[in-house]
Amino acid sequence: MTRNLYLGADIERVVAAVGDPVAVGRAMLELRATVAATDFSVRARLIAAEVAAPVPDVIGLQEAALWRERIGEAGDEVVTWDFLDSLLAELSRAGCAYVVAVATDRADLAVPIPQGVAEAGGGADPEAKAPVEVRLTMRDVLLVREGVAIGETAAGRYEANLSVEVAGLTLAPERGWQWVEVGVGERPVRVVNTHLESLGADLTLAQAEELHRALPTDRAVVVLGDFNSDPLDGRVREGAEAAPNAAYLAMLGAGFVDAWDVWAADGWAAESEPGWTACLGEYLDDPAGAAFDHRLDFVFVRGGEGARLAVSAVVLTGATPDTRDPVTGLWASDHAGVVVELASPPA
Repeated sequence: MTRNLYLGADIERVVAAVGDPVAVGRAMLELRATVAATDFSVRARLIAAEVAAPVPDVIGLQEAALWRERIGEAGDEVVTWDFLDSLLAELSRAGCAYVVAVATDRADLAVPIPQGVAEAGGGADPEAKAPVEVRLTMRDVLLVREGVAIGETAAGRYEANLSVEVAGLTLAPERGWQWVEVGVGERPVRVVNTHLESLGADLTLAQAEELHRALPTDRAVVVLGDFNSDPLDGRVREGAEAAPNAAYLAMLGAGFVDAWDVWAADGWAAESEPGWTACLGEYLDDPAGAAFDHRLDFVFVRGGEGARLAVSAVVLTGATPDTRDPVTGLWASDHAGVVVELASPPA
């Protein structure tokens, strides 16, 4: 399963305030308030329910945010929201036992809140004083179902990466990859999780090419994640050399198959199910008639020497209005999840 948890707000509002420390501080407080409104305690229950039906062996998470803040000049750093801990707790309540095989910090941004910046509301305690610093750490995580054999693990950073200066601070998303080898039958399968850059198709393509060049050919490999590359978007934007679908095509060119496309080509997916997985509005309060209109989240599969994997089922989770929380109306995320069942076909 691949599941983008959604960090809870649109980070681009902070990037847009570059150069003005007061505006950046205000934008960070607005993010904090939006994260409170897109309540992950509610969304974690929805995502745990998505997991509980198929109980996938491996789950790749993107945007498993950790929000922290300081109150007062000498205040200790406190955790406001820990998406990973919250999700693990909800999974346990749902009877799903998972272990963290790999957890990798990606973007890490601590923003000072200038004195005099008005409180934007929200936070763990609405009555609390405004923080003097708000910190966001983004994490990619690989969870493995308890009982599945775990072999080697690793994580790395792409050479091609974005770096943005935000009010004297460097926002470096540190996009990268992580993998775990799990025991399936007599051969290990390498499962890779990644989250490619969203701000520029050239960079997204460069990361995809780094990724597939680094993967082994002597074993079955499953690559999952948010690729920020829509297969149907082939229009090159001004100032770019690559089209948004270039990263997706690079994975196909490296011998991978898109599990959803295999599923659809076999006639299992109805024409009314295009496999779209993104994107909803920032507040996750899109109405019942809302629908996803892009494909950005994928499970790619490639066999190795003497190893084959066949796609036997694909399910999208959190993709329809009936999966919203019945009380708050919140969707689980601005992305849908993708669950793929794989089998070793007979020789």
